[in-house]
Amino acid sequence: MNIKFIGTGSMISNDNQAAYLVNDSIMVDFPQGTMKILKKNNLNENIKYIFITHTHADHFFDLPFIILDFYQRKQKLNIVICKKDKKKVLKLLKLGFPGLFYKILLDKTINFIDNKWPIKTNNLTIKSYKTIHGVKKNCFGYIFKYNDKKIVFTGDTTICDNLLENIKDADYLICDVTNKIGNNFHLGVDDVKTFLKEYKNLKIIPSHMGKNSKKELLNFKNQNLIIKEDLQDLIVK
Repeated sequence: MNIKFIGTGSMISNDNQAAYLVNDSIMVDFPQGTMKILKKNNLNENIKYIFITHTHADHFFDLPFIILDFYQRKQKLNIVICKKDKKKVLKLLKLGFPGLFYKILLDKTINFIDNKWPIKTNNLTIKSYKTIHGVKKNCFGYIFKYNDKKIVFTGDTTICDNLLENIKDADYLICDVTNKIGNNFHLGVDDVKTFLKEYKNLKIIPSHMGKNSKKELLNFKNQNLIIKEDLQDLIVK
């Protein structure tokens, strides 16, 4: 299993916005600027699924551009999202391309899939779990099962029961580390240090990093802490 870190930064960092390409065909989140990055690196044409964690701008605002790309290439795109947030994607698409909006719908370019159901594709099983991100409703992380490996993506979250339940037997955690100190919206470097101490077999790859949290993480040495830069890969065997 290959995970390419399209972006590792938060909205206010110098890095690309946090997004991930799994096995060249599955995206987790699709923030602003993602489409240009994918096209520049010839990574857009094999995508089949996009999993959205939540509908904040820095997690789904580039969806109209890949939808247009699929429409022009006459291909179908599966968007996995909370059923209640489907309308937000359609509103964003209509705002972005009002002249093509109904043509794209009539062409059935988009196939919306409710994220409450597990997805099985090739040798992966993917399911969602609810997270807590301040007062924002409908926030989710995703669990990828690959052979005997469990990889947990948090999306944006604070410490919550669902997260703790899912990482206790996980092999990899790809997590929001926006802040130095965690709060009601995001995890912090302090939370990562706690996880490393408590879960000895868990490998942690921080993402959605702010400038200050990344600087502190780079200075913290632990064999189970893996820092990735934009467009670097993680191989899960």
